[in-house]
Amino acid sequence: MPMLAKLPIVLVFCFDRNFANQAAVATFSALKNKKPDVFLKVYWVVPSEDIIVIKKLKELLSDKSLDIILIKADSNFFFRMENIQSCAFEYVFKIANC
Repeated sequence: MPMLAKLPIVLVFCFDRNFANQAAVATFSALKNKKPDVFLKVYWVVPSEDIIVIKKLKELLSDKSLDIILIKADSNFFFRMENIQSCAFEYVFKIANC
């Protein structure tokens, strides 16, 4: 039986600058605790005005077995969301075509 290509583990975080450090720590923890042959694909959905600050954290986490995709969310939409999970799903499925 042929081996199937391993799919990456996908994580989605939807946060603003106030929770950027927590998202970075959670991403780092996933990276350090995964099996060596596992690739992580991480989506960070963030308000557009926070992108510069959050981009710096992304650069600190660079690793060959980790792909962090920054998705800029419209700030008005981001902060109007009653359910932050809806924000993450809408942006990841709409923009990243998951």
